[in-house]
Amino acid sequence: MTPLAGQKLLLIGIGFYDYEAAIATEFRALGAEVWIENEQPPGARGVLAPLRRRLSSGGQGAQPALRRHQEAILDRARSRGPLDHVVVIKGTLLDEDFLLRLRDEQPRARLTAYHWDSMARFPDLMRRQALFDRVLTFDHADASQFGFVLRPLFYRPELSRAMPGEATIDLCFTGWLHHDRLRQIEAIRTQANALGLSTGVYLSTGAWTSIKLRVRGQGQGVHSRPQPFDRYVATTLASRAVLDLPHPQQTGLTMRAIETVGAGRKLITTAGDIRGYDFYRPENIHILNGANPRIDPTFLRTPSIPLPPDVQERYSLRAWALDVLGVTAPPNFLRAV
Repeated sequence: MTPLAGQKLLLIGIGFYDYEAAIATEFRALGAEVWIENEQPPGARGVLAPLRRRLSSGGQGAQPALRRHQEAILDRARSRGPLDHVVVIKGTLLDEDFLLRLRDEQPRARLTAYHWDSMARFPDLMRRQALFDRVLTFDHADASQFGFVLRPLFYRPELSRAMPGEATIDLCFTGWLHHDRLRQIEAIRTQANALGLSTGVYLSTGAWTSIKLRVRGQGQGVHSRPQPFDRYVATTLASRAVLDLPHPQQTGLTMRAIETVGAGRKLITTAGDIRGYDFYRPENIHILNGANPRIDPTFLRTPSIPLPPDVQERYSLRAWALDVLGVTAPPNFLRAV
């Protein structure tokens, strides 16, 4: 199926690992000609970006650099000719002037925003949403409050196509180090050790934070670079359960939670709202108290329940791409609780 055959699409992302590249690959599989732009100027990317910001004169050079970068995006879009779609992931740095110019220069294009962070964390984004033709969000609370279209995140095909072998890890966690995660991870790891359970932890953070934690003896499982996706897939498929510790200001389900749907793995999460989704099964998902997380070893020992194929498929990257581009209408992901 190539419903986008002959159409041109501009994808503007935030440089979140390689997820935008995976999204672009799926859009191309649907027939579109796709270009990716990063909303961040080149100087604001990479592991040395925080150091460059500290050394700059109070960040005074940031705005001119951003304006030049946005002008370059518009120039490149112009060179592509008329666009059919512009998909913006988050768009924190894309101000009203840029969006209005993009709309004026590309009148044929349908502007779509997708948010995989909650508005509570980025309230300044709200005033720009009226500039889009369509706004989708992973957050059911934002969908209800602001009238956005609810479209949860996705699992990539690598997680569903791989054939998992026998589980060698009881519980794994991969993610960015923020908020209270280190305390939660240490508490859970201590419990797991006492219960004789094996864990695989990969926390990503900046180089300076990683060094400080190692000096304090808290650096176990902490790394200064994100885990490569192929290693993440291998770890997930070698685990009985995946640990999920979302940001407390977030009510949308994380990528990690959705990826367990595709991988057929159990989930241990602090996201209580997950009870309201159609794939929730208590045999597959155990909900923790974030303030005092306690592992239930019985949950890990009991078998999981396979999901109906149609429920699993609606969380695939292909289904996500079709819904975001308006080829299909998102189904109702929530159920009565």
